[in-house]
Amino acid sequence: MPDGVGIRNYIYTGIFNRFNTESILLHNFKSNSITDFGLPKSFKLKQLIRYKESFKEKFYRELIHLVRLKYNAELKSNPTILSNYMPKKESFKLKLFYAIIEFESYFHKSQNRILALETKYEKVIRRSKVYQYYYDYFKELQPNILFCTHQRAVIAAPIFAAAKDAGIKTVTAIYSWDNLPKARLALRADEYLVWSPYMKAEFKSFYPEIKDHQIKILGTPQFQFHYDSSYLWPKQQLANYYGLDLKKKWLCFSGDDKTTSPFDSEYLQDI
Repeated sequence: MPDGVGIRNYIYTGIFNRFNTESILLHNFKSNSITDFGLPKSFKLKQLIRYKESFKEKFYRELIHLVRLKYNAELKSNPTILSNYMPKKESFKLKLFYAIIEFESYFHKSQNRILALETKYEKVIRRSKVYQYYYDYFKELQPNILFCTHQRAVIAAPIFAAAKDAGIKTVTAIYSWDNLPKARLALRADEYLVWSPYMKAEFKSFYPEIKDHQIKILGTPQFQFHYDSSYLWPKQQLANYYGLDLKKKWLCFSGDDKTTSPFDSEYLQDI
Protein backbone atom coordinates (compact mmCIF):
# COMPACT_ATOMS: atom_id res chain seq x y z
CA MET A 1 0.00 0.00 0.00
CA PRO A 2 2.33 2.75 -1.26
CA ASP A 3 -0.03 5.67 -0.61
CA GLY A 4 -3.44 6.81 0.63
CA VAL A 5 -5.30 5.48 -2.41
CA GLY A 6 -5.18 2.06 -0.78
CA ILE A 7 -6.75 3.36 2.42
CA ARG A 8 -9.83 4.62 0.60
CA ASN A 9 -10.08 1.77 -1.89
CA TYR A 10 -9.42 -1.19 0.39
CA ILE A 11 -9.22 -0.44 4.12
CA TYR A 12 -12.43 1.61 4.30
CA THR A 13 -14.28 -1.01 2.28
CA GLY A 14 -13.53 -3.69 4.89
CA ILE A 15 -12.14 -6.10 2.30
CA PHE A 16 -9.15 -6.99 4.46
CA ASN A 17 -11.44 -7.93 7.34
CA ARG A 18 -12.40 -11.01 5.34
CA PHE A 19 -8.89 -12.43 5.56
CA ASN A 20 -8.27 -14.96 8.31
CA THR A 21 -4.75 -15.86 7.26
CA GLU A 22 -1.71 -13.92 8.45
CA SER A 23 -0.97 -10.98 6.17
CA ILE A 24 1.73 -8.32 6.09
CA LEU A 25 0.93 -4.77 5.06
CA LEU A 26 3.91 -3.10 3.39
CA HIS A 27 3.01 0.55 3.78
CA ASN A 28 4.35 4.08 3.40
CA PHE A 29 2.53 5.82 6.29
CA LYS A 30 3.66 7.39 9.55
CA SER A 31 3.43 5.04 12.52
CA ASN A 32 0.99 7.29 14.39
CA SER A 33 -1.53 7.21 11.52
CA ILE A 34 -1.49 3.52 10.58
CA THR A 35 -2.87 2.54 14.01
CA ASP A 36 -6.16 4.33 13.24
CA PHE A 37 -7.06 2.06 10.32
CA GLY A 38 -8.78 -0.64 12.34
CA LEU A 39 -7.03 -3.49 10.55
CA PRO A 40 -7.72 -7.06 11.67
CA LYS A 41 -5.30 -8.62 14.16
CA SER A 42 -4.07 -11.03 11.50
CA PHE A 43 -2.32 -8.09 9.81
CA LYS A 44 1.29 -7.26 10.62
CA LEU A 45 2.70 -3.88 9.61
CA LYS A 46 6.01 -3.28 7.86
CA GLN A 47 7.28 0.10 6.65
CA LEU A 48 8.45 0.26 3.04
CA ILE A 49 12.13 1.12 2.80
CA ARG A 50 13.15 4.42 1.24
CA TYR A 51 13.47 4.39 -2.54
CA LYS A 52 15.05 6.92 -4.87
CA GLU A 53 15.08 6.26 -8.59
CA SER A 54 18.40 6.22 -10.37
CA PHE A 55 18.84 8.37 -13.47
CA LYS A 56 18.45 5.34 -15.76
CA GLU A 57 15.31 4.12 -13.99
CA LYS A 58 13.64 7.51 -14.28
CA PHE A 59 14.82 7.92 -17.88
CA TYR A 60 13.33 4.65 -19.09
CA ARG A 61 10.14 5.05 -17.05
CA GLU A 62 9.45 8.55 -18.39
CA LEU A 63 10.41 7.59 -21.94
CA ILE A 64 8.07 4.57 -21.88
CA HIS A 65 5.29 6.79 -20.57
CA LEU A 66 5.61 9.34 -23.38
CA VAL A 67 6.11 6.74 -26.12
CA ARG A 68 3.04 4.80 -24.97
CA LEU A 69 0.96 7.99 -24.89
CA LYS A 70 1.96 8.73 -28.48
CA TYR A 71 1.21 5.13 -29.45
CA ASN A 72 -2.17 5.21 -27.71
CA ALA A 73 -3.13 8.54 -29.30
CA GLU A 74 -2.36 7.11 -32.73
CA LEU A 75 -4.02 3.77 -31.97
CA LYS A 76 -7.29 5.45 -30.98
CA SER A 77 -6.98 8.41 -33.39
CA ASN A 78 -7.37 10.57 -30.30
CA PRO A 79 -4.73 13.32 -29.90
CA THR A 80 -6.27 14.45 -26.58
CA ILE A 81 -4.59 11.44 -24.97
CA LEU A 82 -1.32 13.38 -25.27
CA SER A 83 -2.67 15.98 -22.83
CA ASN A 84 -1.83 13.44 -20.10
CA TYR A 85 1.85 14.19 -20.61
CA MET A 86 2.49 16.79 -17.90
CA PRO A 87 6.09 16.57 -16.69
CA LYS A 88 7.25 19.04 -14.04
CA LYS A 89 10.04 21.16 -15.52
CA GLU A 90 10.83 23.60 -12.73
CA SER A 91 14.62 23.57 -13.03
CA PHE A 92 17.06 23.76 -15.95
CA LYS A 93 18.14 20.17 -15.29
CA LEU A 94 14.56 18.91 -15.54
CA LYS A 95 13.92 20.95 -18.68
CA LEU A 96 17.02 19.39 -20.26
CA PHE A 97 16.06 15.91 -19.02
CA TYR A 98 12.57 16.06 -20.54
CA ALA A 99 13.89 17.63 -23.74
CA ILE A 100 16.05 14.52 -24.16
CA ILE A 101 13.03 12.30 -23.39
CA GLU A 102 10.91 14.09 -25.99
CA PHE A 103 13.68 13.88 -28.60
CA GLU A 104 14.30 10.19 -27.89
CA SER A 105 10.58 9.37 -28.11
CA TYR A 106 10.57 9.96 -31.87
CA PHE A 107 12.68 6.82 -32.36
CA HIS A 108 10.36 4.41 -30.51
CA LYS A 109 6.99 4.52 -32.22
CA SER A 110 6.22 0.83 -32.74
CA GLN A 111 4.90 -1.74 -30.29
CA ASN A 112 8.11 -3.75 -30.61
CA ARG A 113 10.23 -0.72 -29.72
CA ILE A 114 8.03 -0.06 -26.68
CA LEU A 115 8.50 -3.66 -25.48
CA ALA A 116 12.25 -3.32 -26.00
CA LEU A 117 12.24 -0.27 -23.74
CA GLU A 118 10.19 -2.20 -21.17
CA THR A 119 12.82 -4.96 -21.18
CA LYS A 120 15.60 -2.42 -20.58
CA TYR A 121 13.63 -0.84 -17.74
CA GLU A 122 13.10 -4.26 -16.12
CA LYS A 123 16.85 -4.89 -16.21
CA VAL A 124 17.69 -1.50 -14.72
CA ILE A 125 15.26 -1.74 -11.76
CA ARG A 126 16.84 -5.09 -10.84
CA ARG A 127 20.11 -3.28 -10.07
CA SER A 128 18.58 -1.18 -7.28
CA LYS A 129 19.11 -1.74 -3.55
CA VAL A 130 15.33 -1.88 -3.11
CA TYR A 131 15.12 -4.82 -5.51
CA GLN A 132 17.88 -6.73 -3.68
CA TYR A 133 16.38 -6.02 -0.26
CA TYR A 134 12.93 -7.30 -1.20
CA TYR A 135 14.30 -10.24 -3.19
CA ASP A 136 16.05 -11.46 -0.03
CA TYR A 137 12.94 -10.63 2.03
CA PHE A 138 10.59 -12.66 -0.22
CA LYS A 139 12.99 -15.59 -0.52
CA GLU A 140 13.05 -15.86 3.27
CA LEU A 141 9.37 -15.13 3.91
CA GLN A 142 7.91 -17.05 0.93
CA PRO A 143 4.42 -15.44 0.95
CA ASN A 144 1.65 -16.91 -1.20
CA ILE A 145 0.91 -13.69 -3.05
CA LEU A 146 1.93 -10.03 -3.31
CA PHE A 147 -0.84 -7.51 -4.00
CA CYS A 148 -0.34 -3.81 -4.75
CA THR A 149 -3.34 -1.52 -4.29
CA HIS A 150 -2.66 0.38 -7.51
CA GLN A 151 -0.52 0.10 -10.59
CA ARG A 152 1.13 3.54 -10.66
CA ALA A 153 3.47 3.32 -7.66
CA VAL A 154 7.07 3.81 -8.75
CA ILE A 155 8.48 1.92 -5.76
CA ALA A 156 6.32 -1.10 -6.62
CA ALA A 157 8.20 -1.77 -9.88
CA PRO A 158 11.44 -3.07 -8.27
CA ILE A 159 9.46 -4.76 -5.47
CA PHE A 160 7.31 -6.66 -7.98
CA ALA A 161 10.41 -7.59 -9.98
CA ALA A 162 11.95 -8.97 -6.77
CA ALA A 163 8.80 -10.97 -5.98
CA LYS A 164 8.65 -12.39 -9.48
CA ASP A 165 12.28 -13.52 -9.34
CA ALA A 166 11.66 -15.01 -5.89
CA GLY A 167 8.80 -17.11 -7.30
CA ILE A 168 5.97 -15.15 -5.69
CA LYS A 169 2.66 -14.58 -7.50
CA THR A 170 1.95 -10.88 -8.05
CA VAL A 171 -1.35 -9.04 -8.49
CA THR A 172 -2.21 -5.36 -8.88
CA ALA A 173 -5.37 -3.33 -9.49
CA ILE A 174 -6.03 -0.65 -12.09
CA TYR A 175 -7.53 1.80 -9.63
CA SER A 176 -9.03 4.38 -11.99
CA TRP A 177 -10.96 4.17 -15.25
CA ASP A 178 -8.59 6.59 -17.03
CA ASN A 179 -5.25 5.05 -16.02
CA LEU A 180 -5.04 2.77 -19.06
CA PRO A 181 -5.03 5.41 -21.84
CA LYS A 182 -2.80 7.54 -19.59
CA ALA A 183 -0.09 4.85 -19.92
CA ARG A 184 0.38 4.67 -16.15
CA LEU A 185 1.22 1.00 -15.73
CA ALA A 186 4.44 1.27 -13.74
CA LEU A 187 4.81 -2.39 -12.82
CA ARG A 188 4.45 -5.83 -14.32
CA ALA A 189 2.29 -8.40 -12.52
CA ASP A 190 0.98 -11.92 -13.05
CA GLU A 191 -2.62 -10.69 -12.78
CA TYR A 192 -4.40 -7.34 -13.13
CA LEU A 193 -7.76 -6.48 -11.57
CA VAL A 194 -10.11 -4.20 -13.55
CA TRP A 195 -13.60 -2.78 -13.10
CA SER A 196 -15.58 -4.05 -16.08
CA PRO A 197 -15.60 -5.90 -19.43
CA TYR A 198 -15.15 -2.51 -21.15
CA MET A 199 -12.03 -1.83 -19.08
CA LYS A 200 -10.67 -5.30 -19.84
CA ALA A 201 -11.13 -4.73 -23.58
CA GLU A 202 -9.41 -1.35 -23.25
CA PHE A 203 -6.54 -2.98 -21.36
CA LYS A 204 -6.03 -5.56 -24.12
CA SER A 205 -6.10 -2.79 -26.71
CA PHE A 206 -3.48 -0.60 -25.04
CA TYR A 207 -1.33 -3.47 -23.74
CA PRO A 208 -1.63 -6.31 -26.28
CA GLU A 209 1.33 -8.08 -24.66
CA ILE A 210 -0.82 -8.77 -21.56
CA LYS A 211 -2.69 -12.07 -22.01
CA ASP A 212 -6.46 -12.38 -21.63
CA HIS A 213 -6.23 -14.77 -18.65
CA GLN A 214 -4.10 -12.25 -16.75
CA ILE A 215 -6.91 -9.67 -16.60
CA LYS A 216 -9.64 -10.30 -13.98
CA ILE A 217 -12.92 -8.37 -13.76
CA LEU A 218 -13.66 -7.74 -10.07
CA GLY A 219 -15.63 -4.49 -9.93
CA THR A 220 -14.92 -1.23 -8.10
CA PRO A 221 -14.01 -1.72 -4.43
CA GLN A 222 -13.42 2.00 -3.85
CA PHE A 223 -17.15 2.70 -4.23
CA GLN A 224 -18.42 -0.03 -1.94
CA PHE A 225 -18.40 1.98 1.29
CA HIS A 226 -20.93 4.41 -0.24
CA TYR A 227 -23.48 1.65 0.32
CA ASP A 228 -22.52 1.11 3.97
CA SER A 229 -25.22 2.77 6.09
CA SER A 230 -22.94 2.79 9.15
CA TYR A 231 -21.11 5.77 7.60
CA LEU A 232 -24.32 7.83 7.29
CA TRP A 233 -25.08 10.70 9.69
CA PRO A 234 -28.50 12.27 10.32
CA LYS A 235 -28.70 15.91 9.26
CA GLN A 236 -28.85 17.10 12.88
CA GLN A 237 -25.60 15.27 13.71
CA LEU A 238 -23.86 16.86 10.72
CA ALA A 239 -25.11 20.31 11.73
CA ASN A 240 -23.87 19.83 15.28
CA TYR A 241 -20.45 18.61 14.17
CA TYR A 242 -19.77 21.51 11.78
CA GLY A 243 -21.79 24.18 13.54
CA LEU A 244 -24.22 24.57 10.63
CA ASP A 245 -27.56 26.41 10.69
CA LEU A 246 -30.43 24.01 9.98
CA LYS A 247 -32.56 26.91 8.74
CA LYS A 248 -30.18 27.63 5.86
CA LYS A 249 -29.56 25.71 2.64
CA TRP A 250 -26.17 24.03 2.47
CA LEU A 251 -23.90 23.72 -0.55
CA CYS A 252 -21.16 21.09 -0.63
CA PHE A 253 -18.51 22.01 -3.19
CA SER A 254 -15.89 19.38 -3.94
CA GLY A 255 -12.92 20.50 -6.00
CA ASP A 256 -9.47 19.10 -6.68
CA ASP A 257 -5.88 20.12 -7.30
CA LYS A 258 -4.93 22.78 -9.85
CA THR A 259 -3.98 20.27 -12.55
CA THR A 260 -7.11 18.11 -12.29
CA SER A 261 -9.64 20.86 -11.70
CA PRO A 262 -8.16 24.23 -12.76
CA PHE A 263 -11.46 26.13 -12.92
CA ASP A 264 -12.66 25.76 -9.31
CA SER A 265 -12.48 29.51 -8.70
CA GLU A 266 -14.66 30.17 -11.76
CA TYR A 267 -17.23 27.61 -10.67
CA LEU A 268 -17.49 29.21 -7.25
CA GLN A 269 -17.68 32.69 -8.77
CA ASP A 270 -20.56 31.58 -11.04
CA ILE A 271 -22.43 30.16 -8.06
